[in-house]
Amino acid sequence: MIDEILPWASLVALILSIGNMIWVFMMRGVRETADKVQQQEIKLTEHDRRIQKVEGELEHMPTKDELHELQLTMSGIAGKLERFEGELSSVSRTVTRIEEYLRETK
Repeated sequence: MIDEILPWASLVALILSIGNMIWVFMMRGVRETADKVQQQEIKLTEHDRRIQKVEGELEHMPTKDELHELQLTMSGIAGKLERFEGELSSVSRTVTRIEEYLRETK
């Protein structure tokens, strides 16, 4: 009776070992794919954080219109400073003349 079961047991063991080899071969690819997916998820999370940081910084930056308004304001200030400088130089000349007059009259 054992002699009759032994060939069938060997056949079952052979089929199980072949099935195990196929299973291991197929799971190797699944593991590699799972590792790659996990690495991509990590990269995606890092990119998401970087994008959130950039978006947070962009919220505080001035817009094109605000920069244009600032440029116009700065141009106005520069013009006023030039006029002020001209007036200041004329006041300086006047003070110099008054000073010279006071020195001559003493």
